[in-house]
Amino acid sequence: MRNCQLLIGCLLVACTGPANAIDGNVSPVAAVPCELAEVAQTRLDGTMSASISLMPNDTQGVISIEESVGLSASIAGTQLTVASLANESTSRSVELLITCSESRHGHRTVNFDVHAVTVPDAGAANPTGFVNAGTLVEGRFFHTATRLLSGQVLIVGGETAIGTPTATVELFDPATNAFHALAPLPTPRSHHIAALLPSGKVLIAGGGRSSGNGRSYPSADVTASALIFDPQSMTFTDAAPMLTARSFAESASLPNGEVLVTGGGSGSFDAGNPLLADALFSAEIYGLDGGWRPTGSMSTSRYFHSMSSLPNGDVLIVAGANESNFSFKTSERYEVDSGVFVSGVSLNTQDRFRHAAAAMADGRIMIAAGKRANIGFLRNVEVFTPSSDSWRTVGPVPTGGNGATLTPLQSGDLLFIGGFDNITDVQDALVFNAKNDTWVPIQSLAVGRSVHTATLLLDGRVLIAGGLAVDGSALNSAELAVVK
Repeated sequence: MRNCQLLIGCLLVACTGPANAIDGNVSPVAAVPCELAEVAQTRLDGTMSASISLMPNDTQGVISIEESVGLSASIAGTQLTVASLANESTSRSVELLITCSESRHGHRTVNFDVHAVTVPDAGAANPTGFVNAGTLVEGRFFHTATRLLSGQVLIVGGETAIGTPTATVELFDPATNAFHALAPLPTPRSHHIAALLPSGKVLIAGGGRSSGNGRSYPSADVTASALIFDPQSMTFTDAAPMLTARSFAESASLPNGEVLVTGGGSGSFDAGNPLLADALFSAEIYGLDGGWRPTGSMSTSRYFHSMSSLPNGDVLIVAGANESNFSFKTSERYEVDSGVFVSGVSLNTQDRFRHAAAAMADGRIMIAAGKRANIGFLRNVEVFTPSSDSWRTVGPVPTGGNGATLTPLQSGDLLFIGGFDNITDVQDALVFNAKNDTWVPIQSLAVGRSVHTATLLLDGRVLIAGGLAVDGSALNSAELAVVK
């Protein structure tokens, strides 16, 4: 193994023998050719490893820090970018030490031009970490959490164990950081949709349970029933049922305040695959008159997909899976003016389901992590730009998998939390800086969790509630992400 030494101000990276970098000097030794693998943002992969040292202008010597503290390195072609992601005002120079292996395919010297060394402005989001937010009235996952106009958060249903839905309801009060029990639902439900209406009331519709009668995903008890929660009386009343019973469906609010619901599992099972419920093509809209109406069909039947609102009011539907245990990389767009679905641009990377998705303040849509049917768990991330109708791959999350969340912050950035990576529930938390499209690792969660909820509060904090533990139990803990 050899060391490649980069110093700001130099335009050449040469592979040398061991070097003493304690004082920023390198002993002059003959260059030894080597081959470098690609370096992804915030991560160094393949055969490469790296230590990054920060040298403040007013300090002698080199101060060693971990890469996760706030540095990002990326290579595109022969151009190297090193960026400080910490919220600092002091100008800094950066020294990057890269360990690389000799090429097995002929020797060559690798050159990189120094492209940028930057410090973001003071307005960048800087979550300082997480604090305990108390205990839920009941541990749960696959629930919904809806921020009311008052700033309180309504938490409805979910499961207390796999296949065991609950009817309990509770309210989180940000003023006291406490959860309070409300009157329960008429019947238990999970995997339902919840949408805030223009009136301030909340629509709860559909749902079922994650498994039943030995079956996976939506079971035969999927419901079409709907409820309306009134925050003034803190009670539920019956609403008109959906046209089609569905669970694991997705919903999005339209510009006029109506609610679009798409896909999901029907509760019926095809003889060819009796373990997975049939996925739905259909879509329907909850109107301001309190009734439901059909609005075309998607080109692909799907559940575990995502729906995100676009700047022009249309809705982007991405990925998902069906009863054949097949996952998709396709997308389609619901045109709000015509009420029809049109085919969209597919993801550049893998098909997936149970991924995290969120719209950014600048109108772009992020899709992160998830799972591929019958294959494995994903870390890659893509961003959709409406103006160019295209996807672009950005740096992956360090650990991902399914059941993670993406939450838009008041700064315009995104908070990525948790997930399950086939080994454990992830405690990682990162912020995606929308100004330079990089990930900033922050303090980890106190407890790893997946299929939780993460809700932005009016004061800028994010409430992380419940979730599934690695042992299959329902978490009753909650945490608050504190954002400066």
